[in-house]
Amino acid sequence: MVHLSRSRLRGHGWFVVGSLLVAAASAGCLNAGAELGVSAGIDLQLDPNDVPAALRDGDHLRSLACSQAAPCPSAPGLAVSCTGGACDPGPIEVVVPTGPIDVDSQLSGQGSSLIKGISIDEARFRVDANTLTVDLPPSEVWWGPPSATGPSEAQGAHLLARLPAIPAGVQLAGDATLVPAGNMALEAYLAEPPRNLQLFVRGAVDVDPGDPVPAGRLEVSLELRVHVSVGLR
Repeated sequence: MVHLSRSRLRGHGWFVVGSLLVAAASAGCLNAGAELGVSAGIDLQLDPNDVPAALRDGDHLRSLACSQAAPCPSAPGLAVSCTGGACDPGPIEVVVPTGPIDVDSQLSGQGSSLIKGISIDEARFRVDANTLTVDLPPSEVWWGPPSATGPSEAQGAHLLARLPAIPAGVQLAGDATLVPAGNMALEAYLAEPPRNLQLFVRGAVDVDPGDPVPAGRLEVSLELRVHVSVGLR
């Protein structure tokens, strides 16, 4: 198996917010609300040089015999074991922080002090560019507090959504599956300031001898449709 190299998977995140109907609340309405789009971006790049040259046969992976006398080639960050007389690149877990997100600053001037609650209704994704030579299996999107260094529940992070498999070279759009527990935890976290968080994307690519060498780039936009309730406190 060959998985994405940590050094070749990069990400960034951002929030997009609109009007919160603050004027209605300020004008005397006790409660108001708005449907907003919250977006995050994923940018993945695969470098064929992450796979040792001895395991590459042009654009495809070769089956390389190995033994105690003829060990498998090594590569930084990639474990290659001799299994059944053939070299088998081992799995590499990839964790990519998409960057800090200061929700309060995004809501500055939009009446963030009047927010009574934020609910997440659905999640969708769109592939904006795809030159990958291999399929991307289902991947995960986690959220965590600024102090989290990865998708670890011990650090307060939660699995937020699952993205479906994305075939090589295909541009598509569809629904991402929200995870109820992570969704509810994020709604509770965003109920009161400070609303600072970050996202993590975790994915992996699995290939065998004869498959294309992992290469190319994938850009994905993820949108959360949220409902923001505002009112006079």
